[in-house]
Amino acid sequence: MALGHGEKRWGEAAAAETALVRALELQPDNVEGLVLMAELARQRALEAHEESEQAQHWEVAREFLRRAIEADPADHQVHAAQARFRRYSPGWTPGAAP
Repeated sequence: MALGHGEKRWGEAAAAETALVRALELQPDNVEGLVLMAELARQRALEAHEESEQAQHWEVAREFLRRAIEADPADHQVHAAQARFRRYSPGWTPGAAP
């Protein structure tokens, strides 16, 4: 998880995703990893040029946040991520995620 977080922040998104996918294979309900994967999908949606591609990435982000809130409904990381998505992401549909 630490490698994925570091790669997301200071490295490459692809390397972060690889590390996080592996970490989530070992611990599928890790809220931090799920939120980080949602953030990666969010970033891809914001960078996508095609509307269909944007929609696909938003759906992936919603799914990761849904899984995160199922894993721990009281975790502040999930609620903070949802608030960031609502505030800073024009493609985010309020109410689409838990």
